[in-house]
Amino acid sequence: MANIREIAQRSGVSVGTVSRYLNGIKVRDANARAISRVVEELDYRPNILGRALTKNKSYTIGVLMSNAGNVFVGSSIGRLEAELERVDYSALFIDFHGDVDVLMHKIRFLRSRLVEGIVIFSSEVDAQCLEALPQLDIPLIVVDNPMPHSEIDSIVVDNADSTKRVVSAMLDAGHQRIGVIAPSQTTYVGRERLVGWQRAYADRHAEAYKGDIQICDSTKLGGYRAACQLLDQGEVTALFACNYYMALGALKAVNERGLRPGSDIGFASFDDYDFSDVMFPPLTVIRQPMEEIVDLIIEMMRQRLQGDRNDFGTHMLTCDVVLTDSIHAQLAPQ
Repeated sequence: MANIREIAQRSGVSVGTVSRYLNGIKVRDANARAISRVVEELDYRPNILGRALTKNKSYTIGVLMSNAGNVFVGSSIGRLEAELERVDYSALFIDFHGDVDVLMHKIRFLRSRLVEGIVIFSSEVDAQCLEALPQLDIPLIVVDNPMPHSEIDSIVVDNADSTKRVVSAMLDAGHQRIGVIAPSQTTYVGRERLVGWQRAYADRHAEAYKGDIQICDSTKLGGYRAACQLLDQGEVTALFACNYYMALGALKAVNERGLRPGSDIGFASFDDYDFSDVMFPPLTVIRQPMEEIVDLIIEMMRQRLQGDRNDFGTHMLTCDVVLTDSIHAQLAPQ
C-alpha cells in the first residue's frame, strides 16, 4: 500500500508538502498537480482511522432526518454523502421519525461518537419544538426551519414567495377559486406555503374562501382525500398541492373524475423530483434548489470546522418556478 513517503518521492516534493496537500492546505500549483497525479496513479487512500487518532478528530458528520423516506431528504443525502467524502469526511445517517425526544437522544448519541458536526433535516418538525436544541460545541446546521439561536445555522427556501408566484399566475389565468392542499400548520414549511397562497389573493384584492383550504397529512392519501373534498364541492377550478406526495394524491383524484390538468382543471404543485414532465401538458411546479442546499451545507460546515464564527443565522435560497399550460382550464366550476 502506498504511503506519503512514496508519494513525495514520486512527486519530487518533500513529505511535509504532501502532508499539507492531503490535509487541505494550499501548496504551490505545480506541486499540487504533481501530487494529485501520483495520488491517482497509486490509488492512494488516506488512513482515516490513523489520522483521526493522531489529530483527535473523527472526520465524521452526523446527519439526522425527520423522515428518511421523504423524497426531499432522499434527494439530498446521496449528494451530501458524496460531497463529504470528497473532503475526506464520512456521514452517519440517523432517522429520528419526527419525534423531538428521539432527536434530542440521537444528538447525545452522536456527541458520544465524537462527530465533528451535525446536520438536521427537519421539514416535518414543529419549529417551536426545535427551540429546545442544545447549544453545542460543534457546528449545527438545521435544514427547513429558521433557528433563533445565535450560533446555529439554518437553511430554508422561499416557500411563501415561490408559492405566491404560482398562485398569482393561476389567478392571472382567470381562476377565482383555487383549492390549496396544505400540510400541517404546526410546521414552518406548512405555514409558509399556505401564507403564499393567501398573499397571492391579498395582493390582487381578491376574495380567498376558507372552504378552498384543505389541511391534511403530508402524504399521498392525505392529498387524495383533500382533493376529493375540494373537487366534490364543485367550486374550485384549479388545485395547488403543497408538496410532492400531496400532488400525487391530488392527481389520482383528478384522474378518477376524468379531468385533465391544463384543460378541465388548473393544476400546480410545490416540488417536482422529476415527475412533472410525464404529464401533458407538463405540470407547473416549484423546484427546490437541491444542489444549492447541499453545497451550502458543505460550505457552511467547512467554515465552522475551521473556526469561523461569523454570519450565523438563516440562509434563504430561491426556488425555481416552472410555469406551464397546466394552470389553464375552462373556468366554469366542475
